[in-house]
Amino acid sequence: MQGRPRRSVLYMPGSNERALEKAKSLPADALIFDLEDAVAPDAKTHARDRVCAAVKSGGYGGREIVIRVNALETPWGTDDLIAACKAEPDAILVPKVVHSGDIISAAKILQSVHAAEKIRLWAMMETPMAILNARTIAATAVYAENRLCCLVMGTNDLIKESRARALHERFAVVPWLAMTLVAARAYRLDIIDGVYNDFRDEIGLREECERGRSLGMDGKTLIHPRQIEPCNRVFAPSAAEVAQALKSQFAKIGAEMDIRVVDYATWNRAFVAQRKLEITLQNTLSSLNVNSNSHVVYTKSKLDYYNVKDPKLDALIEGWRSTIDPRKQLEASHRIQRYMAEMAYYPVIAAFPFIQATRADVQGFKYLGKLVNDFRGVWLDK
Repeated sequence: MQGRPRRSVLYMPGSNERALEKAKSLPADALIFDLEDAVAPDAKTHARDRVCAAVKSGGYGGREIVIRVNALETPWGTDDLIAACKAEPDAILVPKVVHSGDIISAAKILQSVHAAEKIRLWAMMETPMAILNARTIAATAVYAENRLCCLVMGTNDLIKESRARALHERFAVVPWLAMTLVAARAYRLDIIDGVYNDFRDEIGLREECERGRSLGMDGKTLIHPRQIEPCNRVFAPSAAEVAQALKSQFAKIGAEMDIRVVDYATWNRAFVAQRKLEITLQNTLSSLNVNSNSHVVYTKSKLDYYNVKDPKLDALIEGWRSTIDPRKQLEASHRIQRYMAEMAYYPVIAAFPFIQATRADVQGFKYLGKLVNDFRGVWLDK
């Protein structure tokens, strides 16, 4: 699963055309276009058409676009799901999930209409039965065809159905959050905290975000644009956490890295979370030979990396990646190194958004420029 930041996840009413347009300029990591709670019954069909048209037209940059459909047992649910598949958002949020069958049923509909492979499913955890079944719901992610990648807490509905008191410290809610979080982590899913209802209370929002992050949440659902910035700040990793994540990852391949952090506080839009680093570095740096004198530097400026369009280099890289035999792989590495030296594609080669090697071993960083290109749309183009 591709790692994506989900610090701030903003609900947008699907019936509000102005809000859908405004969302294109908001610094939220993800947007949920809502066809369920935010839309009156007599406006459901019109909202569906409006949301699908907005998603198809694009313009939302690197934000993750999610459509929350109505429950499948409602008169609009199946039509919502099919229309959402045609619009091709990044994900579809299934509401009122109470057992694993709800995810499996939605996944089967996606399969039957040949939905784009990129479309993932998110599950709304908003009933007592969903909390009791959190493990089996999360376990559906074991099978790729079920497409599940994220759980979303519906704390307002949980409080209502459990008859708990809605207190600021969320005394009653924390056990439900913890139970669901453990299930999510057991099956490598993201989990997003519920909303904070008083959008004018920034102090209260920050406190609740801090508690959620301490619990292990990946981000928080929001109901108003003014909540985005505080949420992004709280759920972004600290400079020390990012540096430690890098050190631990490079240590796995025997590299001693000198890491320093520059002006980290200015990062508001793009960031590299510890878990995202783990996913990416584990998958792409396992075989690299990093020069022990290299320096990894965080910088607030956009990267200057070797963004070359060179078919020969691409072919050499692909040859290296498709080779299994260690001896042939080493020979392929040497060919890449010689070609890059010939074309002067070094010594500065970017390894990841906001991570730059100022003195890199060419063989070690032989294909990371391609990695930067792959992730540029996710991390920078907002």
